Amino acid sequence: MLRTTAFAWAVASASVLAAPAFAADAAPTMAPAPPPGAPTFGADEEKPEITTDIAKMPAGHWDISGAHSQVVFSALHDFISPYYGRFDKVTGSLELDPKSPEKSSVSVTIPMTGFSTPFANGAGKRTLDENLCKAEALACEKFPTVTFQSSVIKKTGANTGDITGNVTLHGVTKPVVLHAVFIGEAPGPGGRKVMGFSATGMLKRSDFDITHAYWNLAVSDEVNFQVEAEFTKAAE
Repeated sequence: MLRTTAFAWAVASASVLAAPAFAADAAPTMAPAPPPGAPTFGADEEKPEITTDIAKMPAGHWDISGAHSQVVFSALHDFISPYYGRFDKVTGSLELDPKSPEKSSVSVTIPMTGFSTPFANGAGKRTLDENLCKAEALACEKFPTVTFQSSVIKKTGANTGDITGNVTLHGVTKPVVLHAVFIGEAPGPGGRKVMGFSATGMLKRSDFDITHAYWNLAVSDEVNFQVEAEFTKAAE
């Protein structure tokens, strides 16, 4: 358990997604029925048209949809086995300039209480999540959020770009680069616009002074993370 706890902690330091069924033997579950009035697509219905040209997106303010966004993180347990967790409470916004994406900006805030890991003790209690919030680890009471604020955006392809920005984690602010992909935009309920981005990045625990827990030497310094973000824009 010592090493499992250690590993999970490193994972939690990613910032920059309720707990998913990461376990291989997790039983499949049925998706819940859509709420009344929600759009559905049957065999004879056409799916909405997806626009993949970011230059055609509406400019201005877009909000992150917290119900459809998450951050998955991983670190190596015993330096050989990736261990995963996620943050599922993500908020933030995007100021988009579709003609000049380099002039856009993005900000993200993640509460430290919004992460989960697969580990549970014999009684089914998620003690690892609790331990990771202790003072010698993430110190969630003292540092209750992780934030990201972009500073430089560089377009690297038709729908890709590198987003450099500052991550504030555990009371320390350091630059991090996100390698982002624009997935596309589609019409949403109520006339809203909806678009999706994915991004990957890496940070080091040591850069954020997260090295004082007893399991420190059993977990990789590098923490990889993947951001899946859905942005919405109200109908005009």
